[in-house]
Amino acid sequence: MFITVFILTIYPSIYSILISFQKFQEGVKNPTFTGLTNYINLLISSTFWNSLFVTVKYTLGAVFFEFILGFIIALLLNKIVHFRTLFRTLLILPLAVMPTISALTWRMIYNPTYGVLNGLLNYFGFSGSTWHTGANSALLSVIMVDVWQWTPFLMLILFAGLQMLPKEVYEAAAIDGANSWVGFWKITFPLIMPVASIGLSFRVLDAFRSFDIIFVLTKGGPGRATESLVIKTFIEAFYNYDLGEAAALSVFMLVVATIAARILLKRLKD
Repeated sequence: MFITVFILTIYPSIYSILISFQKFQEGVKNPTFTGLTNYINLLISSTFWNSLFVTVKYTLGAVFFEFILGFIIALLLNKIVHFRTLFRTLLILPLAVMPTISALTWRMIYNPTYGVLNGLLNYFGFSGSTWHTGANSALLSVIMVDVWQWTPFLMLILFAGLQMLPKEVYEAAAIDGANSWVGFWKITFPLIMPVASIGLSFRVLDAFRSFDIIFVLTKGGPGRATESLVIKTFIEAFYNYDLGEAAALSVFMLVVATIAARILLKRLKD
């Protein structure tokens, strides 16, 4: 077991840290130790800060909408008595689709010329959009795909949490004269938050390192409008062949993800 973990996790991490202090002259040949140069170059690079900003906007935007929609759907599903299993099965179908396939499908839907979305908008008298090809709309378009793909994940977790809430608390609140709105904010929301925190923790960390949806839809473009840290790492490694800077980026992301995970876990324990 230890050997498997070492080969698949520990060794690649250590190797990435080592090459982040090196400069490669010809692909993977002739590495030269450069100390903190790669990290300094990142900190003074405007493209790095742009990628960090894009990553933060993508992560917060996607998880925010997924939580709101997932919570609303979970509440509605919790009220349904008949055909609940059928609705639940239909709602989780996006989770069964690979992210790459989802992105390819949405790229056809978004197509400004013959896409279904613009076709529907034009049919109802609205002007179409450039969607994933526009500098101002690309990031929002990518976020929408992530929301479509992963809202069911949070919906399932929140629905399971709602099913576990004690009915006695609501009955006592009703006797005291509390209406449904008060019951939601004073009972449902506080009691569901520990469960919601688990789902949010998974989604924040997963959205932070999201690659396939962004790469298939925009490849980080147009320009650098959707160039997240993961996309920038890929470009530096496989397009610019700068393995040292790519490794520095990956180490930076590992540190950020580790700190975020520790904070989220601490919040869960509290």
